[in-house]
Amino acid sequence: MNELGRQAEDRAAAYLKTRGYKILAMRWSCPMGELDIVALDGGTMVFAEVKARSSFAYGFPAEMVGRRKRARIVKRR
Repeated sequence: MNELGRQAEDRAAAYLKTRGYKILAMRWSCPMGELDIVALDGGTMVFAEVKARSSFAYGFPAEMVGRRKRARIVKRR
């Protein structure tokens, strides 16, 4: 991971904390992939994917989490 990405994840976690989220893990990985931030918002578990961009030339951040990644997150073993 590059420094820009690490800084963006740290800023995102700090922001979530100010909004009352409890950060459970950062840069969590398993054989199926990585999650940038795992947090709790009350009783809701939140998985945050952080994208640092200087422009929208390559699309909006939400477009970077495709169907395959969402399916891996919710896949049950």
